[in-house]
Amino acid sequence: MVLVTHTKLSTPEMDDWTLCWEVNLRFHNRVCLLLDCYVCGKTQSSRNYHSTFLRDATSCRRGHTWSDWTKNTSCICSICDKDNVLEITKREKTCFVEGCKSLLNVAVKVVEDKIDDESILKEYRELWKKHQVFTCLICQCEESLEDAPSRPPTPNCKHDPSVCSDCMSGFLSNAIDKGGWQEIRCPDSSCDQILSGGDVQAFASREAFLKYEELVTMRTLSKLPSFRWCAGDGCESGQIPSGSRNPKWKCRKCSACNCFNCKTLYHEKKTCQQYQRFKQVDGESLETILKTTKGCPKRGCMRRVEKHKRCRDTFCERKGGGCGTEFCWNCKVIYSANNRHHLAGCQFASAQTRPKPSARDRLYAEDWDKDPEYEAPDDLYVWDST
Repeated sequence: MVLVTHTKLSTPEMDDWTLCWEVNLRFHNRVCLLLDCYVCGKTQSSRNYHSTFLRDATSCRRGHTWSDWTKNTSCICSICDKDNVLEITKREKTCFVEGCKSLLNVAVKVVEDKIDDESILKEYRELWKKHQVFTCLICQCEESLEDAPSRPPTPNCKHDPSVCSDCMSGFLSNAIDKGGWQEIRCPDSSCDQILSGGDVQAFASREAFLKYEELVTMRTLSKLPSFRWCAGDGCESGQIPSGSRNPKWKCRKCSACNCFNCKTLYHEKKTCQQYQRFKQVDGESLETILKTTKGCPKRGCMRRVEKHKRCRDTFCERKGGGCGTEFCWNCKVIYSANNRHHLAGCQFASAQTRPKPSARDRLYAEDWDKDPEYEAPDDLYVWDST
């Protein structure tokens, strides 16, 4: 058996390393075959002692074990194995399966069956439990793995728990309330998976999920030509008005009266033709509108949007008949809850940018980025100190 010492650690760390090496020694067996170390690749002499700790007492939260990352003809040599048990016990070693970002963990019951020295076992249990924690990416609090969400944000997430249950629920409520519900991505910045409706239901509060369901239903219905969004102030609802020749319809949620033809609040004492004529005379000419507004980039909308505030972000406001989409006024990319990056070349772009959406992107309208008549004023991005 090869005896290994470590000279780079401080006294407390050395104590932990020594304890883990004592545990590791219980898993050493003599192997009479020529095996290759799966870490360094070197062929090991027959009749040497090798640890089976990784094979027998290690796995990740995604269920990967020794058989998933190596062959039966592999082992780990004593040099490469030097810090293995310590690093796994402290949750510092990532799963060896390619693409998996989960950390390796110890099957304590297997360790308990191997160790007959109660003092060593007690110390090891305490060391192992000390590191069964994670830091929430949102609230930055240290949480026990026992209290972590029982499942990842999506089935395709390949990382360990990184957000506590309360913060995950709050994250979803915020995304739903702030208009980011259309594409909610995992809050872990190293992950890019999109949450399904079932994923949202698993973590969101009942109230938030009911609102999410309503919004998703509205989005589906909005693709129908007979669907109309309510133009009531602050109302985000919509419906398919009952079949009637009268264009006036009443919102079931806020009771505001709307016009089916004009897609605005109902114009009392005016026909639709009179109202449109009144808007054209009382409002701006088409030429002026094209010079001072841009088209909403979302497919199915393209409503002309005016930039009221001196900031880079703009909403296609629903109360004016818009779709509620938030986008950058400069490069016109549509924001989502987890992606507010700009196109390369946008004056607000940071080091991280996003590629320009293709013509096949279902989220964007045809020629969504083209506003040839628009003329930007000189003070367009002059920030108001008040």
